Amino acid sequence: MVNTLKDDMTNKDEETKGLPIDPQQGELITGEGQHPEIPMEGDPSLLQCQKDRDEYLNIAKRLKADFENYKKDEEKKFRAAVEYSNYGFVVMIMAILDDFDRAEKNAPDDIKKTDWFKGVDAIIQKLRKELEGEGLKAIEAMGKPFDPRYHEALGYTDVESGEEGIVTEEYKKGYLFGDKVARPSTVMISKLKKDINNK
Repeated sequence: MVNTLKDDMTNKDEETKGLPIDPQQGELITGEGQHPEIPMEGDPSLLQCQKDRDEYLNIAKRLKADFENYKKDEEKKFRAAVEYSNYGFVVMIMAILDDFDRAEKNAPDDIKKTDWFKGVDAIIQKLRKELEGEGLKAIEAMGKPFDPRYHEALGYTDVESGEEGIVTEEYKKGYLFGDKVARPSTVMISKLKKDINNK
């Protein structure tokens, strides 16, 4: 008896009836290639996977936070190193500016009126402006209320009237380097003279 193609297909369907079929390939899955069953909610293996996932996620978050803190610490160290390396230069510049200030203060009046002196003064002011751009700025003192954060008092100047604690003389300029005091201003501050008759 000759089997037809239809008979072969019918026999094959009977043989494979009930066996799993790969939905992607449309092929029969047998033996080792059979897909594992998808775990259902509440399945111990699924719960363990979720637990592992959460643990790995927390580890990743901690590592990320640690790395961000590390970067911040390194940036602080770098800025501190730069400031420290620049401080020696700042001290040298302050000494040079002190020399300019003393020369200007002690120059005779007839010299101060010359074009030469005015030219030198213009150069000094230009230098101060350039240094301000680099972060070195003179502290304002004259006529300002005494501030121990920025001023160092050498003593008092007796005054007849006005406010006490006002800077009346500046012996040495103070400077800020960035937002820090590189050197306080050395000053004298006002003190009201006591009336002996009212004692």
